[in-house]
Amino acid sequence: PYARHEEYATIDAITRDDLIAFHKKYYHPNNVSLALWGDFDSDAIVKKVEKAFKGWQKQEIDFPAMPKVDMTYKNSVNLALKEDANQAPIIMGHVGIKLDDPDYFPILVMNRVLGQGGFSSRLVKEVRTRLGLAYATGGGINAQWEYPGTFTCFSLTRTENVMQAIEAIRTEIRRMTEEPITAEELQQAKESYLNSFVFNFDTRSEVIGRIMTYDYYGFPDDFLQQTKAGVEKVTVDDVLRVAKKHLHPDELHLLVVGNPETFDEPLDKLGKVNMIDISIPEPGDEQVSEATAEDLSKGKEVMMMAVDALGGADANNAVKNYNSKSNIVLNTPQGKFDIKANVTTVLPNKVAAILNLPFGEMRQVFDGENGFMASPQGTQDMPSADKEDTMKQMFRDLVGLVQGISSGDYEVQYLGTEQVDGADADVVMVSNGDYSTKLYLDAASHMPVKQSYRGKTMMGPAAMEEMYSMWKPIEGVMFPFKTVTMADGEEFTVARVTAVEVNGTVDESMFDKP
Repeated sequence: PYARHEEYATIDAITRDDLIAFHKKYYHPNNVSLALWGDFDSDAIVKKVEKAFKGWQKQEIDFPAMPKVDMTYKNSVNLALKEDANQAPIIMGHVGIKLDDPDYFPILVMNRVLGQGGFSSRLVKEVRTRLGLAYATGGGINAQWEYPGTFTCFSLTRTENVMQAIEAIRTEIRRMTEEPITAEELQQAKESYLNSFVFNFDTRSEVIGRIMTYDYYGFPDDFLQQTKAGVEKVTVDDVLRVAKKHLHPDELHLLVVGNPETFDEPLDKLGKVNMIDISIPEPGDEQVSEATAEDLSKGKEVMMMAVDALGGADANNAVKNYNSKSNIVLNTPQGKFDIKANVTTVLPNKVAAILNLPFGEMRQVFDGENGFMASPQGTQDMPSADKEDTMKQMFRDLVGLVQGISSGDYEVQYLGTEQVDGADADVVMVSNGDYSTKLYLDAASHMPVKQSYRGKTMMGPAAMEEMYSMWKPIEGVMFPFKTVTMADGEEFTVARVTAVEVNGTVDESMFDKP
């Protein structure tokens, strides 16, 4: 369980029954610690606690076995591909120690010398300051209570410095195992630890929480004081001894995140490269039953009525491009922001948006294959995830949907009827084989009243709904002049269109990256 990380799908899969079952299994008095701090009579407060929890019965709990940690040290080279990155995080390391290891105290001192001592650490002085290879760097052995922690060293460097930074970090790790530290380094490391010791007593909750943790894991109440005394006794020879024993510079797992095409040397010079997928699968689109011939026939029928209501196939197919200007109110956790948007859409798959934001102008441009974002902070390539989102956005464009449906390229499945704002709506699922979206068509007028899909906000994936109103004809094609977008049931944006131009002159240079 300590090696697993939650993802959208795993969180989505948790049910109310799962929570009830977890509570029923683990929430018992013999699995709970309670601590109180204050000015009170201990005997009296114990009686109050016993009275409050009277009747809460103990129960035997079958805890899952702690997974056994593989203590084998070996070398591996791993790459997480991120093509749009100009900086490369580097992490290397191996398994570490438990807190009850007898070498814990000298390891704390060793950590300060190697990479946890701030600007006085070797990694910072060598990799960052002298060589200028990293914005940030550090490392050391982090011990854990019940299982061995990890030894890790990290660096954040430009992609063209990756191999140099890797070798520089390895050199410092190896040097710790081959040469004794200086007396000055020993003194600085001890002072660094001892001078920060007072911060272990910042708050009462911190102190009582630490004592409870010691009790839970079977450590003595004065373990912190024992640690302080142990650090004070560490010698130069102690540091070299534990470095030789616990650091394995030639048996490190290495992970680099970035674009290998821009590295200063091929990563495979260090060994076979394993590709690591760091993408987080997003919740899938809503699952619907398999379409029957009747569903597809009915879907096409109601959708073609919507095509007619939107101006007809001929008028929509004649649209090569359109420009819309709008005022948008964006709701964020920090409050509402007003945005002026000027968006040029070139069908089927190009879009250029100029957004006037409170902090300045931003451009988001996609030419059908690649894109970029330009702001007062500079210009950068559009990340792969944003390119994918833009292609989905282009698929959901109402004019583009009409063109795809009327040409027969898109499949339309009828899903039934639902109420939208008190009126009946025919619901269809439109798919092009790669993407899908759900349209709600007013049963009387056949105009789209809503579109729903899985999308993203700055807070992460969300169930999105676009509510359309205030339709106006432009060159025979109907456009909604008001769109309210909901995210997980909360108002996200309100967009009011001020002008639309169809088939105007498009300056193709707007798609060129500055």
